[in-house]
Amino acid sequence: MNPNRPAPESNAVLKLSEADSRRFAYRIFRGATASPDPHRLLREIVAQHVDIAIVRSPVGQASSMQPLAALGLPPIHADTLVYYRAALSDYRARSARNHDLTISEATGADLGGLQQVAALAFAGYVSHYSANPLLDAAKSSAGYIEWASGYLTHPEPGKITWVARRGQQILGFVCCVVDRDATSCEIVLNAVHPDHAGGGIYTDLVRHAMTQCSKGGMSKIEISTQIWNHAVQKVWAREGFALHRAYDTYHINALLDAGETLVEREFAPTRNINAGDIVPISGAMRAFGERFASATGLSVMALSPLQGDAHYLARVRMVTDATGMPVLVATMRDKAGDLKLVCYANTATQESV
Repeated sequence: MNPNRPAPESNAVLKLSEADSRRFAYRIFRGATASPDPHRLLREIVAQHVDIAIVRSPVGQASSMQPLAALGLPPIHADTLVYYRAALSDYRARSARNHDLTISEATGADLGGLQQVAALAFAGYVSHYSANPLLDAAKSSAGYIEWASGYLTHPEPGKITWVARRGQQILGFVCCVVDRDATSCEIVLNAVHPDHAGGGIYTDLVRHAMTQCSKGGMSKIEISTQIWNHAVQKVWAREGFALHRAYDTYHINALLDAGETLVEREFAPTRNINAGDIVPISGAMRAFGERFASATGLSVMALSPLQGDAHYLARVRMVTDATGMPVLVATMRDKAGDLKLVCYANTATQESV
């Protein structure tokens, strides 16, 4: 992965995610859009040499994402994120379920206890990263520990964490962001030690956050999770939250920067190739070599016209996903380095390539 490529334009949908890129060793971009434009996304992916694009959009936009499949980049529907909201303007504090708990604002001294709870609570947690075969699930879980830790190691105005203790042991936490201008609070991350789950600790943390935010003049509080996470949504409903909005998350595995180079050579097409053309397997083999003879799931797409009398740089790279399955990624670029054609193929075993 080359982290020194230029940053995207300021109005681009996709922005480089340094944390994701560092964690997973791919060039990962993230973005949110109310109305996905597959052609714009493709242009940004190509321009920024994106390996994985993570795109979030309001539910109901699936049909807008599907044209990417025809362009050679089938989107993976990775999850649906639901947001709940509760009004705090007339909130009446509710008593704690666990009277032996102490809930207080976290300090740097609580970092170890917070990390322990996060490590146990998020081990094997199914997030949108879990849907992508390129990504190691263990690294995804580690990301939640890093995320929670950042609230104590890199404190910023508006960020606050409350921890619940029984004696000296931290059993749960909630990390929040307070926007005083909008008089709103968002619970962005929360967890309870698995050995103490089901005893009302989570409910007590949510009630504490609601009470403190109400006292602080906040008019509303929000929280989100994956749609499959029914248990916490039941708690929210009991505490006065209601479903407010929902988003779908898509992953697009372009793999334009990652992998080990297997072949690099000059190639001249025998005929003109128009943008959008689907190149036959025989053409892919001529361009990229016999490595594609036994490939499956072959997808070849011309992004822009290629001239039959011009010379291009053909390159084949191999990327191995988290399951050990190799994927061939072949590209063709002109002398200026502009991407003209991209080809993806699965292989049965690493030995076959």
